[in-house]
Amino acid sequence: MSQVAEGPTARGGACATARRAAHDGPACGARSRGLFGASGSCEETLRHDSPVAHFPFRYPVRDLELGGTLVPRGTPILASYSAAGRDPEAYGPDADRFDVTRRPATRHLSFGHGPHYCLGAPLARLEATVALEALFTRYPALDLAVPDAELPPHPSFIGNSTDVLPVRLTG
Repeated sequence: MSQVAEGPTARGGACATARRAAHDGPACGARSRGLFGASGSCEETLRHDSPVAHFPFRYPVRDLELGGTLVPRGTPILASYSAAGRDPEAYGPDADRFDVTRRPATRHLSFGHGPHYCLGAPLARLEATVALEALFTRYPALDLAVPDAELPPHPSFIGNSTDVLPVRLTG
């Protein structure tokens, strides 16, 4: 048994992808059928389980209306990247389902947006893709060493990950 440790970073996205591929039935099946592409599965993981769950508070500079609710100027607003990645209007009626065979969604918010877009996003994507391809090439039967429900969540309302990822490396 080995452990992969990570935090709420791009590395977290790679670990989340490995977690899904090692555990989830659809991901395991896609992997066994040769449909598990590291790049596409990385994007699907970023869409479905953004490494950053919530963006720190933003404060509107004027009163605004959101979904029919008045938000007064200066009221803290917590943006949820996790919820945005599961929006059925943006990703279809099955947006809440993780599917590595889904057409890659490169327009997710996992790396932010506009002036808050992560400058390291291309490097993070490349690192995750290279690492995942090497990991699943070397250990095609990689499996979680504990049930998914026993993985300890990262202790942060910003991060959306697990602190450790114990796996069985069999190849």
